[in-house]
Amino acid sequence: MPRLKVLYVDDHIPDDNIPDARDEIRQTLRKRHPKWSDEGIEEWTTIYYCARQVKNTLGESYDVTTENEHQKAMKLAEDSHFDVAIVDVGWFNDEKRKQRPNFDNAGWEICDKIEETDQKLHCRPTLQIAYSQRFVEKPHLERFSGGCDPIATMAKPTKNIVQGDRCEGFSQRIE
Repeated sequence: MPRLKVLYVDDHIPDDNIPDARDEIRQTLRKRHPKWSDEGIEEWTTIYYCARQVKNTLGESYDVTTENEHQKAMKLAEDSHFDVAIVDVGWFNDEKRKQRPNFDNAGWEICDKIEETDQKLHCRPTLQIAYSQRFVEKPHLERFSGGCDPIATMAKPTKNIVQGDRCEGFSQRIE
């Protein structure tokens, strides 16, 4: 039975050479960034751990492709059709992306490219899950006015983007 193809793109997905366990992530970050504060190390440990857990959970049941560089994510979105795309809206951690304007909503460029590719390949539209921890504090980054209920958005036939603002419980929501 074929597995769903999932594209998971986020500048916070750790490189494969970053370990899975929190303590190992923390130690790796301390070695790489000795000047970071304890608070900064803890924040990035949590971010990396959460992103890795999402990646690992999805990988158990789906054919998952991940990317943490915007330019490479755009290329993946242009070259292939995916059944589901999980896209971070802000790309602050991608050093190459920071050199261009609008890195705070660069994920929407990936969503647009996915839609273009679906049309070009005459494929069923990819279900897109776009998320940002900033949707609540910066609603102008959302594509839908007044916030978004994920269930209601999935039910709209003309939209195939779901927005969320938390990664906790992600594995339960995706199933």
